[in-house]
Amino acid sequence: MCEKFSRYFETSSLRELYNVNYIRKALDPKAEVFPGEQVPVLVGEPGGRVLTNMAWGLIPVWMKSQIKPLINARAETLTQLPTFNRLLKNQRCIIPASGYFDGSSNKSVSPYHYISHKYISHKDYPILGFAGLWDENQKLVSGQKKRVTIITQSAENNFSHSPAISYSPISHSLGARMPLILTPQAAMQWLDPTLSALELRAIVSSGKVKDLQESRWLGEEVQFGVQLQHEQQRAA
Repeated sequence: MCEKFSRYFETSSLRELYNVNYIRKALDPKAEVFPGEQVPVLVGEPGGRVLTNMAWGLIPVWMKSQIKPLINARAETLTQLPTFNRLLKNQRCIIPASGYFDGSSNKSVSPYHYISHKYISHKDYPILGFAGLWDENQKLVSGQKKRVTIITQSAENNFSHSPAISYSPISHSLGARMPLILTPQAAMQWLDPTLSALELRAIVSSGKVKDLQESRWLGEEVQFGVQLQHEQQRAA
């Protein structure tokens, strides 16, 4: 699952990387992003690519309780579940992130309170494009009506083979699931509403980001400063 991620980049970096045509809303960098919070979302519209904000976690009209929104959607079963299958045609999106967290959580405290966690990122991609789906629930009495879910995939074979950074399907040193992360080119294609189901499968198959790396989480303030410094150096 993907239950927490970070964003350290500035909006200007997003605009350049994804050739964003219009910025409807923008968010400041944030070290830790949790379900239910506002997240930056890229969508494809007739006028081009648009950056906006949505709440993380779908609440379909059939859902009686709003306590557990659908924060993730398994890539393997998207076409089998009506909730997600109907969104695949023209409600695809990209959720930009700098990295995500992997670790065990203390459910007695909070669903997202991590006892220990590792930070997963990529040395060549300071901005990662999580493939997602969005929907709008007009029946919601409170909260944002436009909401998003992050598509997940198996984590096996997607990590660097460095001895210090590894994924073990036996020991599960890292979780079995991870976000479906697309390269910038594949992410922009993912937003194209004219693509067929066959073309989408080809994009996902060939455009996934691999060789992800595990790093030690330094704490919010330190990590936030380090990542912003790296972002500024890349932009220089």
